[in-house]
Amino acid sequence: MHPGGGNLHFCLTRTVARGQSVPAMPRAAPPHPDRRARLRVQQIRSPLTRVAYVVPPGTACLLLLDAGQARLRRADEESAPPGGQVVDGPRVPWRAEGAGITLTFESGARGRLLLIPSVALIGSLSLGPLGEQIRRTLGQDMSFAPDPDARIIPLIAGLEAERMGAEAGVEVAEWHYLF
Repeated sequence: MHPGGGNLHFCLTRTVARGQSVPAMPRAAPPHPDRRARLRVQQIRSPLTRVAYVVPPGTACLLLLDAGQARLRRADEESAPPGGQVVDGPRVPWRAEGAGITLTFESGARGRLLLIPSVALIGSLSLGPLGEQIRRTLGQDMSFAPDPDARIIPLIAGLEAERMGAEAGVEVAEWHYLF
């Protein structure tokens, strides 16, 4: 994606003399839909006000809530208690992909939010029995206490650094972070 936010398509051009015919130049094909399913990392810093994020349908999310309070509510949980599930940091909730999730962070909340499209998640798992077990496990909502020695924190920091650099091959690097 280019800085304007849309997909960047390009066309090769060359200078020709007046009156010369110019053969059609090849254009880059639009990216395959699977390539548009990109991981996203969002820093959570809500110093003075409540902040809300909407996770799109078909996207799983991992929240590393370092401090503060968050409310998680699925779009399909209309009968859930008002305000949804409350999570106090430090905590690491995982929400499997579904009908969309609204995350509301109270003032003072700090953490990172990792958004993983289901296409990318499923594509990163093996097809064998182990991959199927991991798929079933990741299909459930979970929440656990953070482990200070956990490898997930430097992995998310590395993924975030790759995305911020926006260099060639960042999509390949994202896939490697999922494996």
